[in-house]
Amino acid sequence: MKLRSIAWGAMLGACASSAMAVSLEWTQVAGMPTARTLSNPLAVVSGDIYAIGGTSVGQTLALSEEYHHGADNWENAPRMPVPRADFGLGVLGGMVYVVGGEVAGEGVKADVYVFDPATGLWTAKAPLSAARSDLTVAVVNDKLYAIGGQDGTYLQTVEEYDPLLDAWTSKTPMPTARANAVSVVFEGKIYVAGGDNGTALGTLEVYNPLSNTWVAEPSMPTARAAAGAVSVYGSIYVLGGSANGQVLGTVERYDASVDAWYPMAPMGVARAGVGAAVVEQKIFVFGGSDGVTELNTVEVADVGLPENYQNQKP
Repeated sequence: MKLRSIAWGAMLGACASSAMAVSLEWTQVAGMPTARTLSNPLAVVSGDIYAIGGTSVGQTLALSEEYHHGADNWENAPRMPVPRADFGLGVLGGMVYVVGGEVAGEGVKADVYVFDPATGLWTAKAPLSAARSDLTVAVVNDKLYAIGGQDGTYLQTVEEYDPLLDAWTSKTPMPTARANAVSVVFEGKIYVAGGDNGTALGTLEVYNPLSNTWVAEPSMPTARAAAGAVSVYGSIYVLGGSANGQVLGTVERYDASVDAWYPMAPMGVARAGVGAAVVEQKIFVFGGSDGVTELNTVEVADVGLPENYQNQKP
């Protein structure tokens, strides 16, 4: 089902001539077997997308479902050892890490589990130094970074995980304490956008793991929390989310080459608590909530090769 297509192209203003012109056309594909909110990003291993845990009808889930985009179908994958929602997720060395999170009625958690798609086995790893949920996780240079979140207060905490040592190390805190932010990696740096600290944020801050430092970049035009985010062709896409009680379908693109944000075609369905992933330069958006009920719908948009795209890798 074709949902909507809006070609926004390059924007007005001084950066318009240097911006990569991109249009998105959103199409609906096979829905998840289980409607639920999810943690962003979703795990992609060998081209397959894993939707893990989350929340449905007030229940925290342990289930895992695997999407085969080529065949546009789903199958069950091995369940987590414990139910978990609002965790951080990263893929490192072909392994899927589930970090922290929370369980309805039990509160926030520090434990970490890793899933090996090759064997179908889940294994416990070293926990975070302290329990937290609604954090974001990114992978750079064979290390995993757990950033922000909340434990009853909003956190600036950054920890680095070394899989060879199975150990966490504290790093320079994020300047803005927040939960429900999104993060993506581009050119070896971690871009953390949005989230909330009692109010929805548009803040964009960038962490350099090599120098262990943070810098601020231009904020998103639309403040939001619980969004999805991906990186494609040198641009960061932030998808949906919520702000001030409103669930959003808004999509905005950050062009790192000119440090500027651009509006894109909105998703066909407004959603927050959404999972997002990229496979073969296609952006997939999964599940979430429309503010009333959890969703199982999945949308995809093919980014294609942007105009003026040069000397960058997807």
